[in-house]
Amino acid sequence: MVSVPRAAILIISFMLIAQLSDTHLKAEDDSESCRDPRWDTLWGPRENDLRACVADIMELAEPVDCVLHTGDMVHFGRPEDYALLSEIIEPLAPAFFPVPGNRDHISCLAAEFLEDCMPRQQPFVLYAVDDFSVRLIGFDTLSATEESMVGDLDEPRLAALDEILAAEGSKPTALFMHHSPFNVPGADGPYSFQYERHEAVDAFWEIVGRHPNIVRLFCGHAHRLTETTINGVVCSTMPSVATNLHVGELPSEAVGKTLYVLHHFDERLNMFESSLRVVPDK
Repeated sequence: MVSVPRAAILIISFMLIAQLSDTHLKAEDDSESCRDPRWDTLWGPRENDLRACVADIMELAEPVDCVLHTGDMVHFGRPEDYALLSEIIEPLAPAFFPVPGNRDHISCLAAEFLEDCMPRQQPFVLYAVDDFSVRLIGFDTLSATEESMVGDLDEPRLAALDEILAAEGSKPTALFMHHSPFNVPGADGPYSFQYERHEAVDAFWEIVGRHPNIVRLFCGHAHRLTETTINGVVCSTMPSVATNLHVGELPSEAVGKTLYVLHHFDERLNMFESSLRVVPDK
């Protein structure tokens, strides 16, 4: 990847995206008798991490154009969990665009965040955002297998992806999804290859190959910071926003810190330059 000095980015950047992922929120139970004893060590810190990210995004010197969330927004998929998340990210609305992770409940997520983005009868999440210099497509990678951690891509979903990509074949386009359709560098087991079927991933890349305007894949699930190039397309994952779920190596200044990722699009290079944002302690 070409390295562009920060000072130059501020001049030539045409779009700025903040990416969040794997917040794994759980709303606090109202009844003291039902209160999770792990609140102070597990769930409370995750809520604080997301609140810190939102506050930092709002204070950036260069305002973001939008915020993507690449899944596992909440941990148990309950309506009250999405209500909590909606309350926290309210300053970022309406330019907040999520996709579901394996911990999410699609109906609850869609009802809270995506009513204006896609048809209600659509059984999976797939939508395009055409408001920026880069077209953004949110793509649902969830398996139909109950409680499956890994992803899957059936023929109707892949056909719909091909169709939505074909609707705008010239504009630079980035896909954002939960499961990574590639072997994640440094990861093991189901966090390395994250799908049930290799043929589903092969079919995905066949579709991507028909649309050379795709410039980037933003992914979640891995909870680690990685970047690789597949068939000429730069693909990346990011650490979980939930600090207590980080895995993999991080720069020393980022260890144990609240993190998210910023992506600057340079129209002249037709590519994103990404940087890990360490939220300052307050």
